[in-house]
Amino acid sequence: MLDPLDILTNIDDVIPYYQAIFNAEEQRVVGYEVLGRILANAEIESLGSFFLDSGIPEEYKLEVDDRVIRQALERFKEADRDLLIFINQDANVLMLDHGESFLELLKEYEEQGIELNRIVLEITEHNFEGDIEQLYHMLAYYRTYGIKIAVDNIGKESSNLDRIALLSPDLLKIDLQALKVSQPSPSYEHVLYSISLLARKIGA
Repeated sequence: MLDPLDILTNIDDVIPYYQAIFNAEEQRVVGYEVLGRILANAEIESLGSFFLDSGIPEEYKLEVDDRVIRQALERFKEADRDLLIFINQDANVLMLDHGESFLELLKEYEEQGIELNRIVLEITEHNFEGDIEQLYHMLAYYRTYGIKIAVDNIGKESSNLDRIALLSPDLLKIDLQALKVSQPSPSYEHVLYSISLLARKIGA
């Protein structure tokens, strides 16, 4: 694993990677999720552990995240106009300024031709430690700009379906591999069924 200081001192080597999002109903790729990577020692390494490390100051994470997102949005300006871009954000960090700095970044690229209804903000509900009502109001404000909301890692760890319903996301993302490990078959299928019912109920 890379040392956080190595990442910060080599921030020019930080790049976005893109994971295709496949719509099973339409049988096509509908967008791409942005993932942080770094070119280190002639190899591409994930920045996942860097972003998840609670010991690293948030301003360092924000600096690296900003670089990843800006590069991704620059490239997205040339993408097909029907493609969505999925951007992961830590809800706890977003709420530090009630989502204003992230929204300003997106509006900056809206002026350059990226419609905000092509942006999907991904958050992980079970990691959020603040007031869920305040988070709901912030997400509702984002929606007024056309930004879509996805809740990630549904069914994993301490996901609370009541809290998820309150947030009224447009999309629910399920980590099937993690779900199968934590919920032996056929239990995980019951969890999937419950989540599908929730999705229908809240229009996600």
